[in-house]
Amino acid sequence: MLAEFGTSLCCYASTFLLCHVLRFFLRRTLPRASYPYAAEFVDTFLMICCLYENGMVLKLGLLPFALCLLTLSIVYAFLFEGFANPAVVLDYVIRRKVSFVAAVVLVLLELIAAVCAYRYTTFVWKTFAPSSRHYQAATVEMLAENCSCGLNVSPLIGFALEMSSVAFLKLVAGYYHGGRRFWRIFNGVVSVVIIIFGLEYTGAPMNPILGFASGWGCKDHWFPSHLFVYWLGPFLGISIGDWVVEHFMDVDGGKMSVTSAGEHKEQNGTVLEENGNHEKIQ
Repeated sequence: MLAEFGTSLCCYASTFLLCHVLRFFLRRTLPRASYPYAAEFVDTFLMICCLYENGMVLKLGLLPFALCLLTLSIVYAFLFEGFANPAVVLDYVIRRKVSFVAAVVLVLLELIAAVCAYRYTTFVWKTFAPSSRHYQAATVEMLAENCSCGLNVSPLIGFALEMSSVAFLKLVAGYYHGGRRFWRIFNGVVSVVIIIFGLEYTGAPMNPILGFASGWGCKDHWFPSHLFVYWLGPFLGISIGDWVVEHFMDVDGGKMSVTSAGEHKEQNGTVLEENGNHEKIQ
């Protein structure tokens, strides 16, 4: 088990290194106005490559899976420069913080990054075969006729679970538990607990692009239910959570009052991230 876990850690590290090099190169070659779009692609690509590796770690047990999720959640919060979440992008359009044209481009880049991450992961796992588990996944388990979309309940229940999970995470983030030093860790722990609870019901992606990457095209996939559960659910969850945080939460004292947590976040340039449910405020 330790050898297999070590192999997965090496896969994580190689992907992070690749994306770091890409960021370094793109930041220095692209115009400043274009770089955020490149960052959106790289962040989404990294997150989805790690999503596939998470599936390998889950086979080793819940403890290593939870540790990897928590670590990734904290690292994402420090490294991500984009949204990597179509639901957040759409929410920003509704709140007039992102233009419609920019949102379309961002979501398209996220979808392209998801496809590229799938192709890259299966190519690396088949070609270099980090382990027998990786090779088996790339050649059999990840093929459309063999994979599963992860929805093991009715679409209505799945929708309710995704929406409520995302809304709860936004409310937790709005309170800033743990202060400036530890809020990322606290949010990460909460998101890991929710993911582990939701694995057997929806897979708990809580992010449309993660739902797309993990289940699109699988044998039990149905397009309307996919959009309803994995796209509409997180979008409404983020919108509800943002509305409550911005209108009723005092993030400094944790009291219910008509103050704007959103204004507080904007003033401090805060980046919130819960298992890829990433929000960047500038």
